[in-house]
Amino acid sequence: KDSRGFIWIGSNGNGISMYDPISGNFERFDPKNPDRSKAILPLNGFIRSIEEDRYGNIWIGSHGSGIAVYDRLSGSFRALNKENSGLPQEIVLSIYSSHDGNIWAGTAGEGLCLFDRNTNKFISYSEAQG
Repeated sequence: KDSRGFIWIGSNGNGISMYDPISGNFERFDPKNPDRSKAILPLNGFIRSIEEDRYGNIWIGSHGSGIAVYDRLSGSFRALNKENSGLPQEIVLSIYSSHDGNIWAGTAGEGLCLFDRNTNKFISYSEAQG
């Protein structure tokens, strides 16, 4: 549940849905979105984690295609992956927004990552680093 009361539901291959408990409506974001009036989820649809940051953005971790960040103001997604953000592994098992506004991502086998908002890159911390 996010700060506006919407409930976000991730699926195992069919993207993510946002449920509005007041209206009873669902809005679905799918990588195979047939409705071009909505933003297309830039992930493979296998959702493993969902977290809201202090700015109201929704961070979505996937099993195999990195992270998507949904900006509610623009209604669009931004993809974060190995190529564009230094994410060391595109299997993201957990995302956490800390009290100081930092975004942390836990990956499968490549450790913990901290997102640097100034550079739009991840800083990796492996098991060997403690």
